[in-house]
Amino acid sequence: VKSDTFQGNPISKRIFRGENYCREIIAELIEQHLRETLRLNQQENKKHQQ
Repeated sequence: VKSDTFQGNPISKRIFRGENYCREIIAELIEQHLRETLRLNQQENKKHQQ
């Protein structure tokens, strides 16, 4: 895992807005994580198909 994952991330540029802010961050992190996992899975699948 790269240490610079969150640099330049829109999340860090947002002004703190309380509870909704936390929910938004969690939702975005989950979404990001799922996208990354999906991407890695697709790469693995391609390797096995070759």
